[in-house]
Amino acid sequence: MAAQLTRNFIEALYKNDYSHFENPVVQVLNIKTTQSNAYRVLISDGIYFMSCLTSSLLMEQTSHIKKNSLIKIKKCISNKIHTKNWTICAKAINKSKIRYWSNSRGEGKLFSVVFMDDSSEIKATAFNESCDYLYEKIEQGKIYQISGAIIKLANKRYNNCNNDYEMEMNLKTTITINKNHTFDPKMHYSFVPLNQLMNYEKDSVIDVIGVVDEVNEISESTSKATNIPIQRRDIYIVDDTEYKVRVTLWNKHAKEINFETKSVVAFKTIRVSDFGGRTLSVLSSTIITLNPDINESHRITGWYSRYGDTVDFKHYSGLGSYNSNINGMNGYKTIQQISDENLGSSETSDYFNIIGTISYIKKENFAYPACPNDGCSRKVIEEEDSWRCERCCQSYPKPNYKYILNVNILDHTGNQYVTFFNDIAEKLIGFKAQRLMEIKETEINEFNSILDKITLQKYDFRIRAKTESFNDKPIFRCFAVKVKPVNYKLQIKNNINSINKLMNELKF
Repeated sequence: MAAQLTRNFIEALYKNDYSHFENPVVQVLNIKTTQSNAYRVLISDGIYFMSCLTSSLLMEQTSHIKKNSLIKIKKCISNKIHTKNWTICAKAINKSKIRYWSNSRGEGKLFSVVFMDDSSEIKATAFNESCDYLYEKIEQGKIYQISGAIIKLANKRYNNCNNDYEMEMNLKTTITINKNHTFDPKMHYSFVPLNQLMNYEKDSVIDVIGVVDEVNEISESTSKATNIPIQRRDIYIVDDTEYKVRVTLWNKHAKEINFETKSVVAFKTIRVSDFGGRTLSVLSSTIITLNPDINESHRITGWYSRYGDTVDFKHYSGLGSYNSNINGMNGYKTIQQISDENLGSSETSDYFNIIGTISYIKKENFAYPACPNDGCSRKVIEEEDSWRCERCCQSYPKPNYKYILNVNILDHTGNQYVTFFNDIAEKLIGFKAQRLMEIKETEINEFNSILDKITLQKYDFRIRAKTESFNDKPIFRCFAVKVKPVNYKLQIKNNINSINKLMNELKF
């Protein structure tokens, strides 16, 4: 005889008065997966229906359950989301600034914080008076006991946490420092390999980890909407899937984090972009950790130390013109091909590699006096007894010199001037610009010797080509974004592949 539905069970479950029901039977109306890898199941007792959550492990153990199945519930928990009788102990891992809004419904302010314990994470938000009351009570990185907030379903439009619920804090919310110093939860990650990014839709939010392969200089523009300056920095990360991906950082993330090549970086809640393929963009809520002490970091460090310099990394097409307009094998060009293929003539920059020899370094004006304030590289103006930065509106007793090195590079097809900014020039020369300026002023022969040592040396240069406007006239420029010794083994492999490709095209 077919099982009968247990009528009125769902009403009792909602009222948290269901203990007298023994193994109730309900029907599965629908099953959906959630962003936190759980399952949302719609069940009915024949009179009422309701949505409930179950773990992916339980669904795997009961894989025979399908839509319209009848199931017998042996254990469940009624968790009414408006209940207030709870306390959690969690670490504040990400606290936002106070944000303001104004629209047709009014205006206000808010801030949010992500709390984490050993099991999961949850976002909490405070509005208006509650924002003023609670903002100074919470410090990122500290562990708190929280109670009295309202639990509600997460609005996934504004919430990137792997949790179907969120908290709304108010004036009755209690937040106190946890005195149990042994409790220190570790960050939860669900890393996506770089070769799997095409499996995620645009604007998906994921976790990734990789080795920093390139770090570009900070660029600045002005928002057309707000007229506020925006700082941007692009870095490129690689992983053991042998893919290389561009990551764009904005404002404080671009200015305050010191990325170094060959270091490991983990991004929690980073957005997938589809600009010309797949790239990654940091959000204000993204948590960035350099060289995290986790197994994935140690594994990828060992892999890169062993194979990183020999891998010919794959790229998603486009990558912000990382591979655009490049038809040569593995992105390598000759200097003649730069003009033949009009590289750098489009609205976006073109990136490519050149195997070339340094033929000449301009020793005059190899560096400029920069603002010594951290995060600012603006040129300072010399006054009577100080140097003034117009951007920071401050004066300093002396500047911090930074490179703007102009180098002529040649190969068998021609030559090209390339500009090296501070970080790349330091790696090429082996001295900071401040130190080299001191040497030039005191020991000119030693200064010349330092630069002469790298002249006539061959390197593998990563180049960014761009046509800029100066006094309403277009000016073509090349910038070095990476420099490393030539890997002759890899070059031989690339040359063989190029020859084989050409022979196939010519049908030899």
